[in-house]
Amino acid sequence: MTANTTRTLDRYREVVAFALANTHHCPPEVIAAQMNKYEDVLRACWSVGVAPVDVIDLLYAEWKVFRSK
Repeated sequence: MTANTTRTLDRYREVVAFALANTHHCPPEVIAAQMNKYEDVLRACWSVGVAPVDVIDLLYAEWKVFRSK
């Protein structure tokens, strides 16, 4: 993924949500909750140029831990 594909914060969020839904099969309500809970993390990662895949891995790992409790 190139920097141009996630140039806006909204696009960055879309990429993260899409991957959580399609790659990791997270339910929509989980994605919405994760995106709200980690809004500050999303903004910070986007602003410093962190690849969306790193954020996706973080949110997916957090969901897996929560789901396994």
